[in-house]
Amino acid sequence: MRRFRVPEGSVERFAASVREVLAGRPIGRIVSVEPEAGRLVVRFRKLGTTELVYETRPENGGFIAELASERVAPFHAPFRAEFEQKLEQILAELGATLEA
Repeated sequence: MRRFRVPEGSVERFAASVREVLAGRPIGRIVSVEPEAGRLVVRFRKLGTTELVYETRPENGGFIAELASERVAPFHAPFRAEFEQKLEQILAELGATLEA
């Protein structure tokens, strides 16, 4: 997932909403989403850590998040598509529009 848009709300509020959803699902034990200095950082922790860092910028009362860097743990490479698909579903449930 390279880029997504959130139509309204702050990065902090959106990250809190994602954390709430994650808390009720098995994937929540291994995924964290945190706002950090104008960025949104997604971490997958299980037998190593994968980190996706999204630069954010405000847009029409919401924001755009664009992948700025990624560090993928060697063990995660075969499962990355599955992790991202589950995360994309959660983001879409919360109103984000996913872009290529």
